[in-house]
Amino acid sequence: MNNFLIKNVCVPGLDLDEAHIVIKNGRYDTIIPAVSNEALIFTQNWEGDNKKAVDGRGWTILPTFTDIHTHLDKAFTYEQVPNYSGTLREAITNYQSALPAFTEEAMMERMRRLMDRAVSYGTGRMRTHINAGEDKAGNIALQAASKIKEEYRGILDLQIIAMLGNMSQPLTKNIELQDVLLSNNIDESAAHLICRNPAMKK
Repeated sequence: MNNFLIKNVCVPGLDLDEAHIVIKNGRYDTIIPAVSNEALIFTQNWEGDNKKAVDGRGWTILPTFTDIHTHLDKAFTYEQVPNYSGTLREAITNYQSALPAFTEEAMMERMRRLMDRAVSYGTGRMRTHINAGEDKAGNIALQAASKIKEEYRGILDLQIIAMLGNMSQPLTKNIELQDVLLSNNIDESAAHLICRNPAMKK
């Protein structure tokens, strides 16, 4: 549905009670004051051609939200990964202990729950930070997120950042892990998701 009409909506910043918004080729094209002869004629012709029209019924229309920091791999895991102290250190330790028991299918199902909820609240873009390990088994979350990214393409734009190593080990170890991930330890479908830090040089 690349061409459609959103009727009778309030557009913030415009001195109009209501307006019609024309979307062409998936992008905003025109705003027409709802109470005008032009809008009446345009709407009649549009719907006469059996093009898609949505009635906003006077609701306010806003751009989609952007969630700039989340962790899809850890969504809905509190029952499996409790945190009795409420500290980041316990959260990290408990998650690392629980990770070997997670399957890719179960992780993807939890990711879908979060993605569906985000979309229902108007989120159109999301950045997630995903733990990355030294081998394929350690990158189950990265593989799951890569598949979810493709599954939700066109619905929610997902950017995946691989979290390489940890701050408690030497920088050189994290650089080695980065190069391993980029070479041959993860599927090609996920390789493009790894973001090299230009400041990390050997």
